[in-house]
Amino acid sequence: MAEGRACPVGVESGDSQDVTKPVTIELARKVFLRACASLHPADWDGQETLLRTVDARAWEIVINLAMRHGLLGLVARNLDWAHARTGVPISILDRARAWRQRHLVQMLVYRNAARRITEVLAARGVRFVIFKGMALVEQVYRDLSLRTFRDCDILVERDHLEAAYAILQDFGYSPVQYASLQEYLVRDKFGANMRHSDGSSVDLHWAIQGYEMRPSDPEIIWRCCQAPETSQELPGWRMSPELTLINLASHFQVHEYEEIKPLVDFYLSAVTLGKRIDIDGLRRTARALGMAQTVDVAARLCERLFTLHPTVGRLAADSPSPHTRLALSVLTEASLLRLDKIRPTERRLRGLICYGVISSSAKAFRKMLIPKASELELRFGRRFDLRMYPRYYMVQAYRLLARSRKPFLDLA
Repeated sequence: MAEGRACPVGVESGDSQDVTKPVTIELARKVFLRACASLHPADWDGQETLLRTVDARAWEIVINLAMRHGLLGLVARNLDWAHARTGVPISILDRARAWRQRHLVQMLVYRNAARRITEVLAARGVRFVIFKGMALVEQVYRDLSLRTFRDCDILVERDHLEAAYAILQDFGYSPVQYASLQEYLVRDKFGANMRHSDGSSVDLHWAIQGYEMRPSDPEIIWRCCQAPETSQELPGWRMSPELTLINLASHFQVHEYEEIKPLVDFYLSAVTLGKRIDIDGLRRTARALGMAQTVDVAARLCERLFTLHPTVGRLAADSPSPHTRLALSVLTEASLLRLDKIRPTERRLRGLICYGVISSSAKAFRKMLIPKASELELRFGRRFDLRMYPRYYMVQAYRLLARSRKPFLDLA
């Protein structure tokens, strides 16, 4: 769910008064990261001096970062704690509180829609897993106003895919990108986004997205899922704590580190699930899925950015690989919390450096230089034809040479 458009904040240059000093940006990032990782009001004890140094401009950066990264609900709650605990005025607090309340109403509507469809899937004998946003609200955040989600993510076994797809269609959900399920399958997609006229949507998955998935992986995935429990808000299976963390680390990687929300999810899941996590089991499963380094990078970034916690430290490998060290040198606080939107080419190159294994780096490099027909369809928003290739290269060359930040479709 979009949280609003963040207003750009300039970095100091020359004598202009309409810019922000680097020290202000650094301070805003520090407060924002603490507001992402707070789990108790007492986490703000001793932070009065820090909060009193934050001026109105720095608070605007904090709220812009929260909106851009889809974390405004969480940040609003934690800044409320900060104000109550320290008594320090926070200029953006009333706006953040109001947004959180509006967000809660919308999330209730989405969850009710998800309940209707999942109850039908369960009643018709379709085995499915609810994961990502709605599962995290239930297992980790435990407050619907804290975690945004656009849709209900459902994973089904391949043998039940057609039945689940038909049920969703019967309930008024239509595929967004292609007209039929077969069109998704022939393009090697991992899932299909389906929307309803009431604004709700379902992401129907038949695989977990990642760069190193092998044909045997579905068996591994389902062995790491757990049967429904009576305490659940919604029907359906859930991922184990270990697979939840692996999937969140993969989500952070697949989206090329552009949004920090999956990393916050990873950190809060690790801290909240705590003793339920089988560290050895997590490492075995991550290795089997080709995601051991992905998990290691996520754990080490959490150690660097957020409040230190022993569970998070245990998730990291005994010693980082050379490629992990390289990724950590690229994924700095400043690069992850940019105030301007990263250019697609720059984002791709950063991802290429950080993916961690030769095959996934080669795949990312190929995708950038020689896109498939299905990838060009996504770029242009229409059916493939051969004229897309020269146009694609012309647009990308212009964006690179002109350092353009315009979206691809605006130039295509």
